[in-house]
Amino acid sequence: MFIAFQYFLLTLQLVDAIQVPLYPPKLSSRPNNRLSKRSPIKLKGDVFHCFRMEISVNGVNLKMMVDSGSFDTIVPFSTLNNYNGPSLTYTMHETSIFGSYDGVTAWEGHGFLATVRIQKTSIIVKNAPVIGIFKQSTDSPLIDGNIEQGILGLAYPSLAEYKATPPTVMDALYDSKAISNNEVGLHLCPYELSKKSYIDIGNTNLAPKCGTNGNPITWIYSPTQDYFTVDIKSILINGNPVTLPNEFQVKTPGDKMHPFSIIDTCTTTMDLPHEVVAILIDEIVGSDAFEPKLDDHTALIFFWERYIIKKSHYTINWKKLPVLSFVMSTGVSNSESDSSIVKITLGPKDYIQKISSTKYLFSVSAGSNKNAVLGTSFMARLKFVLDREHVRIGLGPGCGCEKSKDGYPTIEDENKVLWSPK
Repeated sequence: MFIAFQYFLLTLQLVDAIQVPLYPPKLSSRPNNRLSKRSPIKLKGDVFHCFRMEISVNGVNLKMMVDSGSFDTIVPFSTLNNYNGPSLTYTMHETSIFGSYDGVTAWEGHGFLATVRIQKTSIIVKNAPVIGIFKQSTDSPLIDGNIEQGILGLAYPSLAEYKATPPTVMDALYDSKAISNNEVGLHLCPYELSKKSYIDIGNTNLAPKCGTNGNPITWIYSPTQDYFTVDIKSILINGNPVTLPNEFQVKTPGDKMHPFSIIDTCTTTMDLPHEVVAILIDEIVGSDAFEPKLDDHTALIFFWERYIIKKSHYTINWKKLPVLSFVMSTGVSNSESDSSIVKITLGPKDYIQKISSTKYLFSVSAGSNKNAVLGTSFMARLKFVLDREHVRIGLGPGCGCEKSKDGYPTIEDENKVLWSPK
């Protein structure tokens, strides 16, 4: 699933962030829509599966999925079934912890405090909470040992299965001063630039980028402190608002938490309500951007069943295709110095993405009517900062902005464009 290790950049100060490489995955049959409830160090990955990074847990080197939709950090014990890879020595515990992932795989394990180190950096902590699992579903294992050897959870600890002090690996790193900020910078890239993907643990490796000083140009305060949530006020296609379902982001008595929309690094698509996806597809098909025109069967399987199409079979006039916009609350009241909303507009190359030099994949799928899950295809050309201390998400210019030719993505507030590619 994953391609070879990429280069990394190491800063000298212990408390500074380290850019850590992310590992690029290949396509597999693993479900794309994980959230059913779901440095700089160069990352190995692209926008179609979880990115991975190398982490040492109690001296065992593991390639761990970087998951903003997971609360716990999970590692394999030596007794884990359906797993063939590096593992930690299993020790008996009186009580077990049970959990699930993807809504399709279950696991059993126990929690303990471990020494965790970000490989090939000086970032290390000796009391990080992790869960070692010794049993997992046989039909859909969580980790196989070959490609996936663990999960680094970045979400808040409120719904963690393992209750410990400190509550998460990120909190342990920050509390011990191994990193100076309880933040994660994510610079995720599309296929052509996947080698430039990285994670910035601590978010202190700031440098001027595409007309900015490297800091986010806008902040969105999350309405809840569980996942990295956003409050979407409207979704527009070619500037026209789409009618959202009545239940969209509305909490009902059966909901365990408020169903705000979610930014998630291990969901590969933008999961939107069915009607939004249907209107977007109608606009794409009606644009006559594909030559030859997509026949009904190809359109069905490409847009709705996520089959690939070959680049050589079609000429795409990208300028004819619609743009997709999300208007989100910033979580602050409108004033002279603050904006109450931010509008992010994506171009067609953000939702029809290359997955190889010869293939395209539609990266929008029909999800729940309750909320949207904005995965890595949404994040691929923006830089995101997950500020865990202040419960907010920062946005700024991201991967490839220096040479962007299509003019997207753009970031606006109520009155002006805050940033767009030159």
